Amino acid sequence: GWKPLGKPRIATSASGNIIKSIDNKPAISIYEDYFGKDNHEIKSGKLIYLSIRYPLGIYLEGEEEYLLRNAIDITQDGSLICQGDVPQNATLKLMMGTKETTLRAAAQAAEELKRTSGKHKPPKFAIIFDSFSRNRLLGRSAKDEIDVIKNILGKDIPFIGFYTYGEQAPLTALDYRGQSHFHNESIAILGIGEQ
Repeated sequence: GWKPLGKPRIATSASGNIIKSIDNKPAISIYEDYFGKDNHEIKSGKLIYLSIRYPLGIYLEGEEEYLLRNAIDITQDGSLICQGDVPQNATLKLMMGTKETTLRAAAQAAEELKRTSGKHKPPKFAIIFDSFSRNRLLGRSAKDEIDVIKNILGKDIPFIGFYTYGEQAPLTALDYRGQSHFHNESIAILGIGEQ
C-alpha cells in the first residue's frame, strides 16, 4: 500500500534503530529535502505524525515491497530514531501511502490468506494484526478496512483483531522465505483452521 518517492538514498551511518546519516548528511535531511526545514512537524519535534504518512522504506533485494520504518523522533544532531532497526548502508526511499492504497493492501492480505488456505479448507477463524499507523492514516475510514477483509474472507468467518506498534511477518522473496521480520505500517492476517 506504499509507493516510493524520489531517488534512492543510502543510510551511510546507522546502528540498531538509529539512522545518523543518509547520503552523508544528517538523517533528518531526507524529510527536510521534501517538506522544508520549516515544516511544523519537523520543527516541533512531532516527526511521528509526518512519518505515519511518509515512512521510510528499506529496499531488500528480490522483494516487491519495501520494509517500512516509522521515524519516531529526531536527536539534537539530526539523527532519526526509528521504530525498528535499519541496517548500515541500507538503500532507503521516502514512501507515501493513501487511504486507497492502504485499503488495497488490506484486500491483498485477505486474498493471500484465502489463496494459501484454499489448498486445505477455508479458515475457521482469523486474527488481524493491524498497525496503529494505518488506523491514523485511514481515520474515519478505518472501519472500511474491516469491511474489505470481511468481503473477501466471508462474513461467516469470525475474527478478532487489534492495533499494534509493529508487526511480525515473513517476507516473500525466496532469499527471505520463512524468516520473520519486524514491520511498520503493515497488516497481517492469521487464519486458523483444519487441514
